[in-house]
Amino acid sequence: MTPFRQLLRQPIRLIAVLLLLGMSATFFCLSGGVFASAQTTLDEVERNYITIAAPTAEIKVFSYSHHESPISDEMWKYMDSLSTDKSLMRGAYYQKFISAYSPSVNAIVSASEDGLYQFDMDSPYNRAIFVIRILSIAEETFSSSGTVSVTATATIEDVVRLHPGYQTRGTLHIYLRFASREEYDSLALAPGRCYLLNGTSYIDRDLDFRISLASWYRLPLSAVTLSDISYDIPQDILDGLKKADPEYKPVAWYTPIDEVGPFLEQWQVDQIDTCEIDSIQPDFDAPFLAADGTDTGLTIGQLCTNAFLTPLDTDWQTLVASDSEWQLALQEADTQYHTFPVIGTDLLESLYCFHQKQCFVTEGRSFTDREYKDGAKVCLISESTAQASNLHIGDEIDLSFYWGLNSSKINAVRSLWRAQPETYSAKLGFTGDAQKYKIIGIYRQANLWDSVRYSFTPNAVFVPAASIHEYCFTAQHGSMFTYVLQNGKAQAFQDALAAGGFPTNLVFCFDGGYSKIADTLRGFHKSAAQLFIAACATSLAALLVYQALFVNRQRRTMGLMLSLGAGRRRAAWFGCRTAILPIVMATVIGAAAGLLTMNATLQSLLSSVSEVMDTAMSSTAALGHAADAAVSSAPAAVPLAALAQCAFAALLSSLTISRMTRKSPLELIRKG
Repeated sequence: MTPFRQLLRQPIRLIAVLLLLGMSATFFCLSGGVFASAQTTLDEVERNYITIAAPTAEIKVFSYSHHESPISDEMWKYMDSLSTDKSLMRGAYYQKFISAYSPSVNAIVSASEDGLYQFDMDSPYNRAIFVIRILSIAEETFSSSGTVSVTATATIEDVVRLHPGYQTRGTLHIYLRFASREEYDSLALAPGRCYLLNGTSYIDRDLDFRISLASWYRLPLSAVTLSDISYDIPQDILDGLKKADPEYKPVAWYTPIDEVGPFLEQWQVDQIDTCEIDSIQPDFDAPFLAADGTDTGLTIGQLCTNAFLTPLDTDWQTLVASDSEWQLALQEADTQYHTFPVIGTDLLESLYCFHQKQCFVTEGRSFTDREYKDGAKVCLISESTAQASNLHIGDEIDLSFYWGLNSSKINAVRSLWRAQPETYSAKLGFTGDAQKYKIIGIYRQANLWDSVRYSFTPNAVFVPAASIHEYCFTAQHGSMFTYVLQNGKAQAFQDALAAGGFPTNLVFCFDGGYSKIADTLRGFHKSAAQLFIAACATSLAALLVYQALFVNRQRRTMGLMLSLGAGRRRAAWFGCRTAILPIVMATVIGAAAGLLTMNATLQSLLSSVSEVMDTAMSSTAALGHAADAAVSSAPAAVPLAALAQCAFAALLSSLTISRMTRKSPLELIRKG
C-alpha cells in the first residue's frame, strides 16, 4: 500500500488535517512576508535617507578682499572632533573641484535664459574678441605707479569670438588698463581707428536694463518693449519728485499699460542698446603660483597670452595669421566656451541642493556605492547642458582637466568662491591626457542661476571623487562641504554644539523628512515582528495537534508492518512519507494562498503608514525606492517561510515516527 492510498482511507481526517495545516501555513507565510517587507522598508529607509549638517554660507565682510566665516576656528575643530564619533556622524564630506574642457560639451550662459541674466554668473564664458572702431575716449587716468586706465566707447565692426548665447549692441563701452604710459602711447588710441580687442567680462547692459523693467512689472522679458519709455514727464510730477529728493533727476519713465511706471535717470537710459567689456592686462611680473600655492618659479607674463589690443590696419584674419599670440587668444576663447566645473563627490546626496531636492536626477541614475569606491569614470550633467550639447544617457565625453592662472587665489579666497570654471590658459594647458567619462544621469535644477553659495550653475558636471587624480580644490563652505549625520541624530548634534558652548544657529540640520516617518516605520516593523511571532506560535500549536491527532495514530500501522517482518527502517520510511505528504500538500496550499493575498494584505497594512510617508519633506525618491523594495521582498519571503515550516514539520514528524519504530510491535498494536 502506498502512503497516498493510506491517507485516502480516512478522507475526513485528511481534509481536517489539510485545513489545519493549510490555514496555519497561510498565516505563517503571510506574516513572514509582512515581516520581511517591514524589515526591508526599514533597512532601505535607513540606507537611502541622509541627514546633513550644513554650515552657514554667510560671511563677515571686512573689506573687498577680507571675508571671514562667522564660524570660529575653535568651532570648526570641535565639529571635526564630533565627526570621529561614528554613533553621531557618518563623517565630514568634502567635495572636489577642478575645471575641465570637453569639445562635445557646450557651456550655456544665463543670457540665453529668458529673464535669468546674471552677468556675474557667466564668467568665464563672457570672454570675447571683437574688431572695434573707437568712437570716443571718455576718460584717461594716469596713476603714480605708471599704469594708465582708459574708458572709451566704440562700435563693434566684426565679431571674431563671442559665446552664442550673447548678442551685441550698437555701442560698446570699453574699460582698458595698461601697465605703462609707453604701452598706452604706442597704441595711439584715436576716434575712427580700428583695433582687434581681446576682452573679458562682456556684459549686455541693454538686456540687464530690460530685465530690471520686467522685474518691476513682473512680466516675461519678451513683453518688455523699450518703445514704452516716455521722455515727457509732466512738470507737476517732476516738481513733486524734486521736492521729495532734490538730488533725484529722472529723465524718463516706463509706461507699458497706461500706468506711471518707474522713473529712469540718465545712467539708466544710457544702457539702452549698449554693452561693455574689459581689457585689463594682468601683472606680468607677478610670480605664478600653482593650484596648491607652491611657487613655480614662473611669472604670469610667461604663461599669459600677450594679445589684448592691437591696431588693425588690415583685416583681422591677416593679423592673426602672422601673430602667434593672437592665435593663442583665439584658441583660448574657443576652448573656454567648452569648459565647465567638475565636482567630485563621495555622496551626491550630501550636497545641499540635491539633499533638498532643489536638484534631482530626471534621467538615468545617480552613482552607486561601488562607483564611489572604485572611482568609476561616470558622470552626471544638467538637462540644460544635455540639450545644448545634444547629449544623452550612455554617451561618452572626453574630459581634459586644467587649472588656470588664478588657481591659488581661488584657494585663498574661499568665501567668495562659486563652482565656476577658471579662465583657460593655452600656455599653461591641461594637467594630462583627456579621460573618457560615461553619462549615467541627467539632473534638473529648480533654479538654474541661483547665486547662493550652496548652488552651482547648470554647467556643473558631477563625478565620483575617486575618479579625479589631479590636485583638487576643497573648502569648508557652501556646496563644497557638509557634515553627514547618522539618521535620527540631528538633535543630538545640536545638543553637542550647545554642550561645547558654541552657537547652534550657524549649522543647519536637514534629515529629508526622516524624523517624520522613522517612528511610524519602527512601529510598523514592531507590529510585523509581533505578528510573525504569533504566527510561529500558531504554527507550532497546529503541528503539535497534527502530531497528536494524525502522526501518533500511525502506531497500529507501524506495529502491523513490524509484526509482518517489514523491518524498522522500511516501516519508518513508510510512516514518514505518510506523515509528511499532508504537510507538503498543506504547505503548498498555504503558500499559494499567501502569495495570492500578499499584495492586498501589504496594501492594507502599508496604507496606515503611507499618510505619514507622504508628509515627509523631500523624501519621495527614498520612500518610493523603499516601497518598491518592500513589495518585491514580500513574495520572495513566502516560499522561504513555507519551506521553513515544511522542513520543521517534516523533522518533527520524522522524529515521532522514528521513536515509534523503536517500540515492540505488540505495544504499538495495543496502543493503536
